Order: sequence, then structure tokens, then C-alpha cells
Amino acid sequence: WFFAGHGVNVPDRDSDESDGFDEAFVTPDIQGKLTEQAVLTDDDFSRALDAYVPQDVRILCICDCCHSGTICDIDSYRYHHDIYQISASLDNEEAEDTGRGGVLTYSLRHTLLSLGFAAMAHGHKNFSLQQVFDGCKKRVSRITKEQQVSVAWQGPDP
Repeated sequence: WFFAGHGVNVPDRDSDESDGFDEAFVTPDIQGKLTEQAVLTDDDFSRALDAYVPQDVRILCICDCCHSGTICDIDSYRYHHDIYQISASLDNEEAEDTGRGGVLTYSLRHTLLSLGFAAMAHGHKNFSLQQVFDGCKKRVSRITKEQQVSVAWQGPDP
């Protein structure tokens, strides 16, 4: 799952958030309008991922949006999957933009290119998700001090 767009905090509907807010993806309604009723909350998103993705599939969520630190609810939802998340910001932060896309998307692209070239140069065919996490964090911190890349997982270490 990759999402680059807008993220918001909305009032917590089921009292499962310590700060009183659900994190949510801003999605259009059936008329194409952006309304609070049309947002996809972290609660609904985590339930949908767990219900509709086959259980033997590992899930990777990359979320380049504001307020996305716990948008997959890895800290509170008990998934039946191994799930990994890279988010552009903490729940209380806004994600920055480069003018050509989000800082996380920009950093992810450059990290993947760099890791791919390094792997090929050393005769390897792959690299770890931990290397992707670390590369994104490093690149984002070089670009801005206004946001912190958030990583989380449930399952084997990346």
C-alpha cells in the first residue's frame, strides 16, 4: 500500500486513542468532494487490511501524508499478518513537500535507487527493509527538521 496525499486527525469515535484523535487518510466522497465523513480512519483501514489481504501475505504500508505516525494502528490493532509501516510524520506533525512531491516519497525514491545500485555493485540481488527504513530516515532528516519519519512493524524484524 502506498499513499501520498493528505492525512488528518479526526475526533476518536471509539475511545481507542490516548490523544483523543484517530488518524485518517483524506479521501473523496462519491461526488469527489473532500469531507470529514469520507475520510478513511486508522481503525477502518487496519480492519480492511486485515480482512481483505490474504493472511500469508506480508503487508508494507508507505504513507506520505500528515499525521501518519500510527495510521496503520500497528501499536494497538492485533493483525493476523506481518505488517510494516513507513510514515512521513508523527501523529502530531505535518509532512513537508519538496515542490515535486512529498519529502518521504522523494527520500524513498533516492534510497531505493542508492540501495539498488549498491546491491548490484556488490553482486547482491536484494536489500533489507531495515536498510530502506534507515535510508529514508537519514534522507528526510537532511531535508527537514520539521518532521520525523516513523517506522513500525508487527512480525519479524525487517
